[in-house]
Amino acid sequence: MASGSVESSVVLNVQTASETELKNLKGIGPVKAHRLVSLRNQKGKLLLSDLEEITGISVADWQKWEKKGIVILGVMKEKDEGSKVGDEKKEEIVNWEEKYRKLMERVKVQNEMISNLRDEVEEAGEKIEFLSSELEMNDAKVKKLEVENPEMAIDYKKLKQERNALENEKNALEDEKSVLENEKKSHKFDQRDSIISANGK
Repeated sequence: MASGSVESSVVLNVQTASETELKNLKGIGPVKAHRLVSLRNQKGKLLLSDLEEITGISVADWQKWEKKGIVILGVMKEKDEGSKVGDEKKEEIVNWEEKYRKLMERVKVQNEMISNLRDEVEEAGEKIEFLSSELEMNDAKVKKLEVENPEMAIDYKKLKQERNALENEKNALEDEKSVLENEKKSHKFDQRDSIISANGK
């Protein structure tokens, strides 16, 4: 590994120096100077490890030259592995927070849909309860007519028709309520699966 003295009396900034200026540093020469400039153009800034790898001059020697006012290294602190891991963790946290935010938005929408469906189910239940009461009253009227006024066949037939209409409406509402309850369960399962999926990532 070369160290030695530097033949140039000019203070060189390795982050801005030309190939001609860099090659004047002892131990570098035109080939290494070209490689340094090429790498610097690619990366934007040279690291201490780059200088050591390309020139064969130790990091310690480069730092000594800087202290002596021979070169200016610039800001070239390399991140250690711990710092890199820390950055990766931060990125993971940011990504997870974004996923969690989107999940919570979906959960909020699903909760609103479930709440609306719950209201519709309750409303259908109330209608069914009301129709059941109406049917009971209708049946009572029919029985009373059959016993007290058998001659009122027309009214009896009309009440029978009303009862059948109420029965059909009640059955339709029960079917609608069943569909709403299944839809509500489906949204709850979707919500649960979304949360499980997000936690598993």
